[in-house]
Amino acid sequence: MKTVKSIIAICIVAFLSQKTIAEAQTTGLYLTSDDFVNHKLSFETGGSNGSKIKLNGFLESSKVVVTYNGKEQVFSKSAIFGYRSNGQDYRFFNSTAYKILDTKDFIKQPQYEK
Repeated sequence: MKTVKSIIAICIVAFLSQKTIAEAQTTGLYLTSDDFVNHKLSFETGGSNGSKIKLNGFLESSKVVVTYNGKEQVFSKSAIFGYRSNGQDYRFFNSTAYKILDTKDFIKQPQYEK
């Protein structure tokens, strides 16, 4: 009986910690490649503050609609670098989102010899 209670307690703790991790994950936009390199998200959502990011409108729209602090802003997908959602980064190219799988040598500034 004691081991059954221990197993139930472990399951409850594991469930609650997974819920906390999921709630802690944020969604946000990378406005520039520098923002992506520096892990700087703009318009972060993920709490209960009512902010949201709508990435795909009617027929895979070329716009991103952000509701942040009660104000709505519209961005062209071609004007922003990408976004982060559910712990994964995505890059926009021709208004289509592509998952970023590897960042090694992803963005390098050109090096010029003197």
